[in-house]
Amino acid sequence: MTYKRRAEECEVMAVPRPKFTSTWRPFDHSTIIEAASNATDRLGLKITQKEYSLNESGNSMFALWQTDREFNGKRECIGFRNSIDKAMSIGFAAFLTVMLCMNQITSGRFIKFRKHTGSLTKWEIDKMAEDSIKLTTQRTTALHNWHENLKNYPVDTLTAEILTVRAMRYGALNPSKFKEFDNLVLNDEAKYNNDLHGFHGGLTQLIREQNFMTIAKKNKTITTFVEHASIQLAHGI
Repeated sequence: MTYKRRAEECEVMAVPRPKFTSTWRPFDHSTIIEAASNATDRLGLKITQKEYSLNESGNSMFALWQTDREFNGKRECIGFRNSIDKAMSIGFAAFLTVMLCMNQITSGRFIKFRKHTGSLTKWEIDKMAEDSIKLTTQRTTALHNWHENLKNYPVDTLTAEILTVRAMRYGALNPSKFKEFDNLVLNDEAKYNNDLHGFHGGLTQLIREQNFMTIAKKNKTITTFVEHASIQLAHGI
């Protein structure tokens, strides 16, 4: 499935939905966006920026809304998705944007899912949006704490090289991106610090220009890899 890296909100809202059937109610993207907007208003969240990715057919979209809540240089974001062709269910996830470099951080694990079954109603979508966004703000704090804790794992040159090979094997680092990663993390003039926090930063920087659905999927892989790496470092790699 090919996505545009970024799409305008008016373009996403304009995608028409298919007809409902007795077993399938594919609510359009505009309904999900409106539910999210109403939920943030009710919860008193200020949205400062909205971005979207849309696939070529327009049937699947991913939204990333930035709030005004900041965590030590990282801005809280609400991610959510929708599909009107049975490709995926409605889902919400927590994100952080690193303000200095615009890297997107997420566990890639969605908080709530809901398929477009025949019993789905707009009321249920509204309720799901509000419940999910409440949980998202809680998950954001946990995500920030997890990310900051990575600074407690120093990574020397040899260990970084070992982790790099393992990251490529695991799928957290595309081998075609090795040269860029080397410049960001491994060489003497590297941008990132010599710890697991910096290693994670290099991995997430390499995917930040992709569409949001890909960022969420790849972040899930990166997060799992880094969690495994922290355990290995704690016990001696």
